[in-house]
Amino acid sequence: MADLDLTTMIWPSFQASFGCLLLAFIGFYMKRYTDILTAEVVAKLGKIIMDFVLPCLLFAQICSAVTVDSILGWWPIPLFACFTIFISMFVGYLFAKITFSTPEHTRFCMAIVGFMNTTAVPLAFAQYVIPMVPDVFAQSSEDTVQSLVTKGEAYVLFYTVFESLIRWSIGYHLLSDGGKIEQVEVADGDNTKIYEKIHTDVTEEPVPQTFLQKVWEKTKYIYNNTTTPVRASILALICGLTPLKALFYASEYFTNPPLKIVVTSMKALGVCFTPLILIILDSKLAYGPPETNLTKKDIFVVCFLRLVVIPAIFGFGVIHFLFGRTWGLIPDLAMQYVLLVESTTPTPVSLMIIAQVNNFMIPEMATILFWMYIASFVTMTVTNTII
Repeated sequence: MADLDLTTMIWPSFQASFGCLLLAFIGFYMKRYTDILTAEVVAKLGKIIMDFVLPCLLFAQICSAVTVDSILGWWPIPLFACFTIFISMFVGYLFAKITFSTPEHTRFCMAIVGFMNTTAVPLAFAQYVIPMVPDVFAQSSEDTVQSLVTKGEAYVLFYTVFESLIRWSIGYHLLSDGGKIEQVEVADGDNTKIYEKIHTDVTEEPVPQTFLQKVWEKTKYIYNNTTTPVRASILALICGLTPLKALFYASEYFTNPPLKIVVTSMKALGVCFTPLILIILDSKLAYGPPETNLTKKDIFVVCFLRLVVIPAIFGFGVIHFLFGRTWGLIPDLAMQYVLLVESTTPTPVSLMIIAQVNNFMIPEMATILFWMYIASFVTMTVTNTII
């Protein structure tokens, strides 16, 4: 990052990485030495996180952080989020086409390389690093340590809005069979190629509908084709950008909002997200990575792409030079730092939940996450220090 001294950032970055490692060890210990988490318990816990804990976290944090002014002033965040995800997915796609042969492995590699941990790890870095070097991020004498941390957390949550929408829609589709996709073998000389045949439903003649019926049908369609976290994110955006927000948070209309207890309860449940997600990961990895068809080379290259190549492209190339120094599109160093951290994080553990729910390449996902999170302790400390 521009204007950051190497010796100033190395210790805060190390502490942030070590804090995440300690949280992960708790899950490892619970599985290895208490033997409480059976496969059935872990599967049900994953559904609880996906349908209750994560939606509560997303709604409570996004609704509080999003405002009309933030959307207008923080435009680099959604732009960078979408650009990073789709370019990273394309990098994963290219690697999969060179290395793997099946559509499942291609979608798996796109998801692994394309998505990053946007909440737990970046929040930890913002909460550890910014208070240790507040002078680096302060833009005026009015900036206090608490205001800088709050601003950093808001940037992280605003980034999470857009990444979550993509992860729990496109990412969910990538790690599922889709329900309507069938593999068809077609003879081609001496080879047999596998194609994907997509079935389409036969549509009947449309029945005339009133305006309210059309709205209801569109609502049902959106509901049936989205996941619970996506619905929570959309609802949070609607509440955060409309007067409905006054019902949950103090404002000029209500000093004591009538539904404050609802969002308070959601925050209390959402706090459980990080430890629970780490418990699920380490329950699968407590005895080491499972056996898979992935080679050591495949594992190394996928981890290298996610932890080194993508941060080099977006952290060093885009944030450090274009947005920071050359074009100056992001004068706020706190925003630069948050976007940098977002590009360097490992694959989100929530992909393990999606894989478990859809029963999609669970051993391969667990193996990649195992080695990636071990490697990220070193790579994140280095990249967030030198870039």
